[in-house]
Amino acid sequence: MNEVSEETIIDVYYQYRDRKMTSAEVKRTRMQIRQLVEGGYTLEEVERALKYVILNPPPNGFYSFGFLNHVIGEVLIKIAIKENKPPDKTSFDVPIINNEDVVQSNKEKFNKKSSKVKGTLDF
Repeated sequence: MNEVSEETIIDVYYQYRDRKMTSAEVKRTRMQIRQLVEGGYTLEEVERALKYVILNPPPNGFYSFGFLNHVIGEVLIKIAIKENKPPDKTSFDVPIINNEDVVQSNKEKFNKKSSKVKGTLDF
């Protein structure tokens, strides 16, 4: 298995872009990759998310690597669902709620409200 590096990710991105990259673009992309890594993502996760976005681009297209910074959490969740794996808890920050508590809470709300329907029409 090949080890993922910043250069590997940059190569994947610019193969997709299908044009020669300038040194400023490489520097900006490298900075964005480092921001993702500092934010808690691994290079492997960044590469997997990038490949997913390339294969499943948004409706308006995928024009900038910076787009990945905004959607990486959602993309990793979609990848985990597709692979039938539970998402990493750092990528999926939804609190776990006991279903019985929700049912009881809904019952209490219903009992407090009047079951009479207001504004009905008689035919």
